[in-house]
Amino acid sequence: MISSYSRLVYLGEGRCPDTKSVMFDPMEDPAVSYVEIWPKTDISKRKSYSIACWIKLKSYLSNKDYIQVIYSDWKREEFWLAMKYGKVFFAVIEALNETGLHWRMKTTHERINLNKWTHVTATWDGHAITLYVNGEERDGNSFDFKSNMSSNMSSVESAPAFIAGNPHFKNYQFLGAIMDLYIFGIALPHDNVIEVYRGEIY
Repeated sequence: MISSYSRLVYLGEGRCPDTKSVMFDPMEDPAVSYVEIWPKTDISKRKSYSIACWIKLKSYLSNKDYIQVIYSDWKREEFWLAMKYGKVFFAVIEALNETGLHWRMKTTHERINLNKWTHVTATWDGHAITLYVNGEERDGNSFDFKSNMSSNMSSVESAPAFIAGNPHFKNYQFLGAIMDLYIFGIALPHDNVIEVYRGEIY
């Protein structure tokens, strides 16, 4: 359920005739462009899930501190689907305990093309991340990260998620267009990822 847009969000042409995409393009403005949503179910509490969408990336933004987030649960920091240097990037909290947070992360080896509609899917089965670009599984670097920043995160029960940016983090801005973003409550097998890519399943 969409809650609010920032003022720099607007509708543009979609990838097919008579369709629309959501455009995020604050290149000439210091403000952040984003959509805030309050999901009906808490995806981060599920043991497995998938996120799929079409994107048209405008810029690679090679700054090492810049991550172009597509969709994320920001308040609890449970997961994010993003782009870094033009490569698909997914991060998820695998465990939260007294020692802190244990992140599982993966990024593809290849960049996607700029200014071209590309289908991106990330699946999480509770143990491993699988990334797909245009229905094809992509190899990538997998790595873990541990953090002791766990004091307040488990107490948050209701919080918004964000598409393409966050009003508190200006270096996480997605530059381009997003459309047909779907969340699935399972880790989709490859055959279903292809069906979503082809528009055969919703």
